[in-house]
Amino acid sequence: MSPLEAMGTAMGGSSRFNSVFWRRLVGSIQPALLAGGLVWAGSVAAAPVVRPLEDGQVNWSTREVQVNGVGTPVILSHTGGTTPRDPYEQARDDARQRLQRALGALPVDARPAGTVQALDAILASALQSFQSDPPLHFSDGTVHLRSTASFAWGAALAGPPIPQAPDAPTGLLVRLTGPMEPRMRLTLMAAGAPAVVAGLPGDVIGGAGVVWVARGDEGTLTGLLGPRPIETAATPGKAGELVLDAAGAAVLQHAGGLQGAVAVVMP
Repeated sequence: MSPLEAMGTAMGGSSRFNSVFWRRLVGSIQPALLAGGLVWAGSVAAAPVVRPLEDGQVNWSTREVQVNGVGTPVILSHTGGTTPRDPYEQARDDARQRLQRALGALPVDARPAGTVQALDAILASALQSFQSDPPLHFSDGTVHLRSTASFAWGAALAGPPIPQAPDAPTGLLVRLTGPMEPRMRLTLMAAGAPAVVAGLPGDVIGGAGVVWVARGDEGTLTGLLGPRPIETAATPGKAGELVLDAAGAAVLQHAGGLQGAVAVVMP
């Protein structure tokens, strides 16, 4: 018996509880998804969800931090002598420092990412593998280097998956009913269901992370959410809290059956 089935048995149902539950839940929602939800092949992509940072900007739709590293020759004398160090290397070092600060400043819940120990390895890997565009060279010798670090992680970083029923949901799509600022972790709540945190490796829901998209850009989510996502509406609360509707409440009541990512659609 899988842990998912055991959950159903412990709640007073048969060992087939979760399989039947998820089949009914996905089946009841699927017509609505097909009518206006998760098949967006003909939709026009919206702008990504981007927010400014002190050292650059964060793209919450692609889960990337972008900065501009700068390297400038230092004038040493009236003859125009400059430091022997390559301005490109200066720009690369500057970009690395800016990315480190930007990644550490990303909002998780009420904490910045740099203070969350569970993210140390992920942020270090993101910084180590950052990518840069071709440098821009200016007439005074200055070099600008646009650089990007990804804070998206996959199932491998989220840990071994919990065994699931073959028809269990593969992701959660949350449509916001009001404004909310993006963050890396959410607290999901619903009437009659326990609160569940989602978004970080090891979380029961959304262990593959939280991605934020604008309304109309849902077509980018198909690969992330898998073939059987659950769609729910949610009202934003305080400090990353979301109050889900009835479909979301059902997911929280049986949270062990959802191991994919969480996607949030901005209003």
